[in-house]
Amino acid sequence: MPKNFFQLKQQVIGHIRAKEADKSDDENAGIVPSTTTLIPRTTLQQHSERFLEVAKEKNQPLEFLTSQMIFPKCRGGGNVLLNDNEAELLAETIKCRDEANNGMSQNEAIQLVMELAQITNRITAEGHYNYLVRQKDFSVSKTSDVQ
Repeated sequence: MPKNFFQLKQQVIGHIRAKEADKSDDENAGIVPSTTTLIPRTTLQQHSERFLEVAKEKNQPLEFLTSQMIFPKCRGGGNVLLNDNEAELLAETIKCRDEANNGMSQNEAIQLVMELAQITNRITAEGHYNYLVRQKDFSVSKTSDVQ
């Protein structure tokens, strides 16, 4: 998702309005003069199509569209795959299996993520498992502590 979404939105809306006013099929219609543009022309054209699609789908005017509507699957956006309770259950399951000297393989942990999240996409589950490990939401120890 671009960090300058507000600027992108303003220029896309200007591009769409100018193109509507021109009514020709010229792909260069509605392009802001090069002295004032900050968004590349191809980016502007690609995003104007996306803005129009989302506005029609959501039945919203262009001005009310948000970055989450335009870019719903951005990194860090959208709903979490596992909520806090499910992530804790996953961590406790891995920990208990490790303490019982029957450690869970990464493959088994990913399968468990798939079951908890009720998804079939292994790549998504693997990515979320790796995210949980990176965020240290749970620790996966290789050996159990013997006292």
